[in-house]
Amino acid sequence: MSPVSATVAALTVRGLVPETPPTPLDLVDLVNEVVPVVASQSGLDVGHSSLSFANLSRRSWAERNARSYAALLERLYPEGVPAGAAELSGALLGAVLAALCPRVLGQYLPGGPDEEPLLVLVGQNVARLAEAAGAPYDVVARWVLAHELTHRAQFYSAPWLLELLYGAMAEILRARPATPVDALMALLRSLGDDQRRGEFGPLELVLPERAAEALAKVSAVMSVVEGHADWVMRTLPAGVVPGDDDLARVVDQRRRARGLARLVARILGFDQKVRQYERGRAFFEAIEREDPGASREVFADPASLPTLDELDDPTRWLARVRAASA
Repeated sequence: MSPVSATVAALTVRGLVPETPPTPLDLVDLVNEVVPVVASQSGLDVGHSSLSFANLSRRSWAERNARSYAALLERLYPEGVPAGAAELSGALLGAVLAALCPRVLGQYLPGGPDEEPLLVLVGQNVARLAEAAGAPYDVVARWVLAHELTHRAQFYSAPWLLELLYGAMAEILRARPATPVDALMALLRSLGDDQRRGEFGPLELVLPERAAEALAKVSAVMSVVEGHADWVMRTLPAGVVPGDDDLARVVDQRRRARGLARLVARILGFDQKVRQYERGRAFFEAIEREDPGASREVFADPASLPTLDELDDPTRWLARVRAASA
């Protein structure tokens, strides 16, 4: 039994998120346009012939993720949970996804034993970004697709990457963090100031010290995959996405929300996700300046992945991989 009730999570989403059909979009043509560009820029095989894609509403995106997260947690945490815990966790998951769904532009879902890989756009959010940037809807969709198709290329070309992530996440769960009440109280205390909460954000407040190594591995991998996708998206050849500088500016503003949105972002760990984007993108920019084409070596094998220290000092990573190949 999953430690999270997908049924309760989906019901919570339906109660909190109104159903609004996404703005229509011809995804087939757009994907076919973007795939060769991403493959050329990243040097990775996208594997798009076996990939499904969909333009989802906010509610559909949240419901889909409720099922995916419940299935993932069942795989990572096979032990049973006390009566009622799965339902409570499902309600919390549904509330989190309801808060997230207005912010998500797209997502690559790698699938699992019972789910095929799927690439999605959240059309309503993409349309709002287009409006904010003063850009055509299909142009913005092409830009977002470049990011998500890069994720597809990463996990398709390096199938070990997903298992590495799952292994580290399972290790974190096995560390038995503090109770949800302890976690909530620690998090609320942290919201009273703007001091840096450490490397890993809210999760670090409640995890035991023995999980630090696995948490560092997850943070490094996520910085790599998010930063790499951001780098590919922002270095597309001229003319592929006209006005991409304006799009980047608007996206950066969305990531650095203020007021109530900023508070929600801190609670959900978005401030750390922004750091992952920035740290990872800076790493790829640096290694490409030093050694054009070096980014393709990052996904060669698990040993090629940079550590957190190497992400902040790309020359160390370059020296290590050069020594290994000498």
